[in-house]
Order: sequence, then structure tokens, then C-alpha cells
Amino acid sequence: MSSAAYQAWREQRAKTIDDAARPQFAVFLASQAADAPSDPVVVEFLPALAVSGPSGRRFGALVHAVLRDVPLDADGATIRQWAQLNARILGAPSDEAEAACVRVEAALRHPLLDRARAAERKHREYPVMLRIEEARLMEGILDLAFVEDGSWVIVDFKTDADISSHQVQYQRQLQWYASALSRLTGLPARAYLLGV
Repeated sequence: MSSAAYQAWREQRAKTIDDAARPQFAVFLASQAADAPSDPVVVEFLPALAVSGPSGRRFGALVHAVLRDVPLDADGATIRQWAQLNARILGAPSDEAEAACVRVEAALRHPLLDRARAAERKHREYPVMLRIEEARLMEGILDLAFVEDGSWVIVDFKTDADISSHQVQYQRQLQWYASALSRLTGLPARAYLLGV
């Protein structure tokens, strides 16, 4: 290899390393969005189902895991099995597993879940990614999404004791979810937050 060829290779290598060191996209999570999408999206906050009991990250992860795993028509025994399994995985105590059973049973009895059961197309823990601008990407995971009468219905479950303290953040998150599904599929979308 000649000295000139080696020098050209070194310059190209340095340029490649420099280009690779800069992110190509600015990725943001829908749950942490600082802005809302530009298109109008209907978001509805439903009355919370739960009264009191455990809260916190681990408990929220437990309830979400059980809602992800159980059939939408699960009976109490099936819910309990999944709650106990996921509680062991997450290191949650038995009182959290029991509380998760109560909350999941209540969620599955909600009329919105009746509609999900009746839907032919439904997804749980459904990942979405949407390119917003040339170098901006939104990512998120939908708790539940189903198609009803040619429109997407998105359901996000929250276990917060006081949802109102995060209402703006949750509103943006659901707006991004609905906007993403609508843009990606061409179907209109509506989003619901269900406190469990």
C-alpha cells in the first residue's frame, strides 16, 4: 500500500469514527415528552378503579406484568397465578401480589376491556416508534391497543395513587401514542387512561 493510499484510508477512518460518534436521531420516550404532537388527539381520563393500597414503581411493574400476561377473560385463579409468578420475578411481597390481583380483576371487569375482548385485532405491550422530523424519533410501549369500528382505541393503565399530579405528562404520553398509531396505520385513534 502506498503512503498516499494509507493516508486516504486514515482520513476516511477518522471521518467514519467521527460520524459514528454523533447520534443520528434524537430519541425521546412518549412517557417523558416535553411537548405534544401537532395533530389533535382525543384523550380521556377514566375514573380510577382502585381505592387504596400499595403503590410505587415495583407495584406498577407488577400490575402491568399481570395485565400483560393474563388472558383478557381470565378468572380469579388465573390472575392469582400470574400475580404470584410476576411477584417472585420482581421481588414483590405477598401483599403486593394480592393487591395486584384485586386491581387486575377490577380492570378486566371495566367496560373498556369488554370492548377489547370483542375486538378482532388487539395488542398488549405493543411497541411503537415514530419518526417525527428528519432526526427525531418517538418511542413508546402501549399497554393495550385494539381496533374498533375502524379506529384505534388505546388504553394506558396507571397505578398512581394520585393521577392528577401527573396529568399533563400522561396527557402528552397518550397523545403521542394515539398520534403514532394514527400516522403509522392511517386509522384514527382515541386514547384512554385507566387508573387501576
